Amino acid sequence: QSKQYTDKMNKKSSDGEILEKFKSDSFLGEFRTGTKIISIACRDHEAPDGDLVRIWLNDRIAVDAILLEVGFKEVYLDLNEGINKIEIEALNQGESGPNTAQFVIYDQKKGMITTNKWNLTTGVKAKLVILKDDGTLEEQK
Repeated sequence: QSKQYTDKMNKKSSDGEILEKFKSDSFLGEFRTGTKIISIACRDHEAPDGDLVRIWLNDRIAVDAILLEVGFKEVYLDLNEGINKIEIEALNQGESGPNTAQFVIYDQKKGMITTNKWNLTTGVKAKLVILKDDGTLEEQK
């Protein structure tokens, strides 16, 4: 109990309450696509305050750092056949934590694969898996 109190007192008042759920990696699900290239559009869903994110594809850095602003910034990723692990990492918490990112993932035909918003602390990753499967497009017709 005293540790919680100490932690609370040690936080900068401008940070607001940083909840425990923001401090651990989150898994956002598994999705399928038939396209080789996907795009990830991301922005700050609250007041832009310098939040930075890094995008990983299959344990390699795909985009080192993106500054999140009001408008969406779009990056493109080349998928491997089969399973692709994508991680979006909060590099900081801007001027007022936590890191507030919104992203939308599209296939090559601008069909939305998934969208999400989060509030994460520095170093935490949001992970998702995209299964690249040539049969997927035919099934959706």
